[in-house]
Amino acid sequence: PGRLRVVERRDGGVVLYGAKPVASAALQSHITTIGTLLSPGIAEDSIIWACCPINQEGITLVSREPTVAHDWNPEDHPLNARGEEPDTFMIFDNVFLPDEYLFSFGNAETLKLYLEVGALALWHVLARLARRAEIFAATARMIVDVLGTERIPPVRAAVADVMAYAATLKAFIIAAEDQSTMTESGVCVPDPALITAGRLHSIVHYPQVMQTLRDLSGQGLISRFTAADFEREDIAARLDEFLPGHGVSAREKNRFFNFVWDMTCSSHAMRVALFENTNATPPPTVRQHLYDVYDSDATVALVKKVAGLELDRLKAATA
Repeated sequence: PGRLRVVERRDGGVVLYGAKPVASAALQSHITTIGTLLSPGIAEDSIIWACCPINQEGITLVSREPTVAHDWNPEDHPLNARGEEPDTFMIFDNVFLPDEYLFSFGNAETLKLYLEVGALALWHVLARLARRAEIFAATARMIVDVLGTERIPPVRAAVADVMAYAATLKAFIIAAEDQSTMTESGVCVPDPALITAGRLHSIVHYPQVMQTLRDLSGQGLISRFTAADFEREDIAARLDEFLPGHGVSAREKNRFFNFVWDMTCSSHAMRVALFENTNATPPPTVRQHLYDVYDSDATVALVKKVAGLELDRLKAATA
């Protein structure tokens, strides 16, 4: 009942009523895109693809609770003190949208064009995840350096798993760009099958990589303290004495694991993980996309030839 839909057609535009979750940072934006490209079977009056000014009359934005605080000490929360992207619920109360902002309306064919329309956006999603994977790999290496556990074989193997995750996503990016094609308008588009496979790999293994970082950290994520603790005269000396890392002071080690906590354990880290899973599209949907776009026709023909199968003739005979 609350679906976003066109309730009136006027000269020069349409009137929107309903609600829709929007991408992050809508509150910090001047304009947003709205679309229903991943909604097969949706009613015709809700088949919308458009952009919309955030300050259009009749729009209300409702944000979720924050997962960070603006007054946090950067030493206690090196990542979370920097802020976040506020996810927002967008309510349309008879909002007039001029035709100049309307890309398509009521055209069911657009429901099939998610991969084509979002090709560059999906490439950007994978590129961002590949860069984050490199940060994960660097963090894994730093964890074992700070703890002095680098020479333990199982530890090295765990770090190698994180490195392999980063290298794999980078390989998908390079391969997709190498196999890119040009559109009629001269835009270079990375190979959709490789981008889709890369997105699938990135989100399926993301939770495992996060858990590996937590496992490598051990007590480092538990025995964490605030900057205020290290400035207390009654305990600062004891913390310095009992909590040093391998080649780093106790306070430096604490500051580093505050960073790891923000990235892997905090409420904001869980929000980012959830966002990546949703923004990259959940695995079942990505698998369906991959099935649709992966071109194996030439190789299937080779397999038929080598195996001595004439499947087309058999199908015709049994039709």
